Amino acid sequence: MAKKTTQRRAGRPRKPAAEIVQAKPTGLEISVLLPTWNNLSILWLQLEALLRQQTQRNYEIVIHECPVSGGYPSWGLIEDYEVKFGNLGVQVTYLQAEKRTHLVDKWRILAQAAKSDNVLMVASDNYTPSAAIEAYCDAFNQGHDWIDCPNGYFYDIVSRKVAKYKAPEGRTGLLFATKKSYIDSLPSKNLDKGIDGYIRSTINPVSIANLEFIDGVLTDGYQSISHHRSAKYSGLHKKPPFYDTDTQLEDLVPSDIAMRLRKMKPFVVT
Repeated sequence: MAKKTTQRRAGRPRKPAAEIVQAKPTGLEISVLLPTWNNLSILWLQLEALLRQQTQRNYEIVIHECPVSGGYPSWGLIEDYEVKFGNLGVQVTYLQAEKRTHLVDKWRILAQAAKSDNVLMVASDNYTPSAAIEAYCDAFNQGHDWIDCPNGYFYDIVSRKVAKYKAPEGRTGLLFATKKSYIDSLPSKNLDKGIDGYIRSTINPVSIANLEFIDGVLTDGYQSISHHRSAKYSGLHKKPPFYDTDTQLEDLVPSDIAMRLRKMKPFVVT
């Protein structure tokens, strides 16, 4: 666990504020938690997804970055997006760990910094569905305390193909949200089933909801973890829970995002 986590605000001069294109809602309803490490080249994907959410909800974004060779490569990019989010009335809190931090500790640090008891976990190399914040807020307001998205799509950067993903029965899907208090209560050990598995089996949420979205995508073959997963399936997911699909990348993300993703080079192990 990091010895110290600090919130950074100083940095490069701010860019002039852009025109506000979305009304500023009141009453914080959800905190989006985003851990990042050594992925500057693709972090833009999730930030764009959150920037383009089709919602009038009041949400915040909390980002936690672990250092790479003693530095924080995403700092400048995050500051640029902080201005863009600010024009929409969305606060961005940026946390820096002193050293590389275990995933469970990242979630705990992020949850502790969240201002809402409703927290949505997102990954830095994914494009979250455009209606995600709206849908998850609705589910929380309906009394659910564990909200999952069991099915969705992967885009493999190696093969340039899309595969559909269907989570096995009883397993966590692609994008989950829960209560801040559940994350706060996670132990630092004995998480053999992972963070999501521990919460579902040990804390036992009162009400579970499953959501479906028509857009959004997870990427494979770029990050070190997804690279290994992609290699396992030879650049194309051929075994359950992955299935062939006629869906194209342009069906899942805006055309400019699809174009940018198609230009990305596969992850190279060094």
